[in-house]
Amino acid sequence: MEVWIAVLVFYGYCAGLWVFARRDNPVKDWWSVNAALVAGFWLLAGWIMLATRAKTGMVTSGNVVAAVGLGGVLVLIILGILVAAPYWWHLLSLLAEGGLRKVLVNAESMTVVKTFDVADKAEKERRFDDAIALYMTAAKQAPADAEPVRRAGEALIRKGDLEAGLARLREALTLTTAPEDVASLAFRIVELLHRTLQRREEARQQLEAAAQRLKGTRFESYAIERLKALS
Repeated sequence: MEVWIAVLVFYGYCAGLWVFARRDNPVKDWWSVNAALVAGFWLLAGWIMLATRAKTGMVTSGNVVAAVGLGGVLVLIILGILVAAPYWWHLLSLLAEGGLRKVLVNAESMTVVKTFDVADKAEKERRFDDAIALYMTAAKQAPADAEPVRRAGEALIRKGDLEAGLARLREALTLTTAPEDVASLAFRIVELLHRTLQRREEARQQLEAAAQRLKGTRFESYAIERLKALS
């Protein structure tokens, strides 16, 4: 009896996978959800195997699964895979897409790192225009990355073009997400505005914006302290 219960639950689960794959679902591409679904499939398959093993040697007219043994269990599992075929196809597509994305991201990262090396060398040799061009090329390759834009800004400042450099640093700040990096870059911009360009009011506004953006983090107090010192 237990064998047939396990088989019915297993095929019900496979039918559920078929439905899951065929319907639009916001969690359909979540790795955690798919991992749980795959684990559930193999747990139920294991239940059938254990139930069949327990019945081995007790072959009756109502215990066909036990009679056919391991070969029969494998057939049942293969049939279950076929029932849930749309789900397995979805899972393979998801894995292929993730693998391709990883390859593309790794290739992109390698290109950006190589560009940084060449740009850093150009900057050290005071070939600022070459360095800036390389940094901006890297920025186009990784548009969500703040680092190449920040480096381009610093190179422009070293070149003597403060306004253009400041604009690039502000652009990099909009791309920055980690609180520590936001604080560091915001304070760098404030330093340029206050110390170098003597634009105190603009520096104060920049600090206020930084304090608001860093609200709830340990860096908020640093921004507020600097704001008080500037007032």
